[in-house]
Amino acid sequence: MPITLGNSDTLYIRIGKGRFVFTCYDRVKDNTLNYRCFDVNKNMSLNANMHKALASHALMGEGRGRVYVSVDTPVTLVPLNEFDDEEMPNIYSYNFPDENNRMHVFYDMLPLQNAVMLGAVDKDLEHTILETYPGATFHPSLTPLILHYASLCDNTSQSGKMFVSFMEDDMTIACFRGNKISLLNTFSGVKNIENALYYTLSVARQGNINPESYEVYIVGNGALESSMCKELHKYLPQTFLFEPENAIRRYVQVLEDNLPYDMIVLLLKAY
Repeated sequence: MPITLGNSDTLYIRIGKGRFVFTCYDRVKDNTLNYRCFDVNKNMSLNANMHKALASHALMGEGRGRVYVSVDTPVTLVPLNEFDDEEMPNIYSYNFPDENNRMHVFYDMLPLQNAVMLGAVDKDLEHTILETYPGATFHPSLTPLILHYASLCDNTSQSGKMFVSFMEDDMTIACFRGNKISLLNTFSGVKNIENALYYTLSVARQGNINPESYEVYIVGNGALESSMCKELHKYLPQTFLFEPENAIRRYVQVLEDNLPYDMIVLLLKAY
């Protein structure tokens, strides 16, 4: 059955490195999750893959409703008081060089974090999506995760928390003091426990983390995450496997193997 947008529905499109996910979900009604996944052909560009996905007629929007595009993109944080719309592309390209000028920089305002999160999408891919969904807006896929993690932190606590999230071959580390983010970094190509431990302990050392009081949460339920939790516990005793079903009240109702955790958080607005 195609996903058809109603006048007040939102179509969520997640652009990942290995998969596109198109989702509709009504948080008010149970059993309304409707989604389609498209595996990315690595021998084709993401734009060519998107053309193929849209040509399959698996989803229909007809220009109605809202279209929210979540992009798995490298991000950088800018202090809110230093935000200048015209300077954002320069700041982003300084951190992530774009020699061929193929990326369009976008951002999400995070006022409670006193920050702006910058991301980018390939211009051809953006154009393809906007041709089908003219009102689509683009957002970093990390935005809902960071807001979600912040909501789980105690703003009165002097000790901090670290969330180590695994997604495909990427590992993202987000550190918080109270409920304010203090560090955010993503490491690509993390496929083994040695790399995961090295990056995590390097961040802990960089942040002068007190191993006795600092809490570390490993997000994910795969073999790497389980091993990571066991090994990291030797160095940071307050290390735990993150249990999403306890963090999000309605998590189980939309639990799907094909949905990344950041999309589940976004659908449930768990922040």
